[in-house]
Amino acid sequence: MTRFLARPAGPAPTTTTPGSKRPSRWSSTAPALAPAKVSVTVRNATIRQGLAARVTAQLKALGFKATNGGNAPPSATTKVVSASANNAAGTTVARALNTTGRAARSPQPGLANHAVVLTLGADFKAVATRVAATKPPPPRPPNPTPATRDLPPWDPRPC
Repeated sequence: MTRFLARPAGPAPTTTTPGSKRPSRWSSTAPALAPAKVSVTVRNATIRQGLAARVTAQLKALGFKATNGGNAPPSATTKVVSASANNAAGTTVARALNTTGRAARSPQPGLANHAVVLTLGADFKAVATRVAATKPPPPRPPNPTPATRDLPPWDPRPC
């Protein structure tokens, strides 16, 4: 009986099953932040004069910490650049935009976690009237430890 209740002496060998893949850090399902926590630098890559200033004012009205970054080289697409591709700040800014397609998201490792550079391209239409609130992701159970990995799903001890 004690053989069944004993904990393993060392770490159990790890095995990988095809269905047990962890989500990638480049996942596009990053949760959004509150706009007040996001710093946005807006740059204009279109021929429309004053677009960066107008968008900066609109983002400030939505609660973002927005600054006007001036002009950028011409671009056909709107780009959201954040510290990583699945950065929550980048997700929040991308959700606040109305473009003809999806805003291109790209990582720039030198940026702070809550900083975003928004480059307005020719496909930019407008800023959304409000930022949609997101639900927090459901809680996940903790990962098994070497001590609990091989335990049965029931308690084998009698009542």
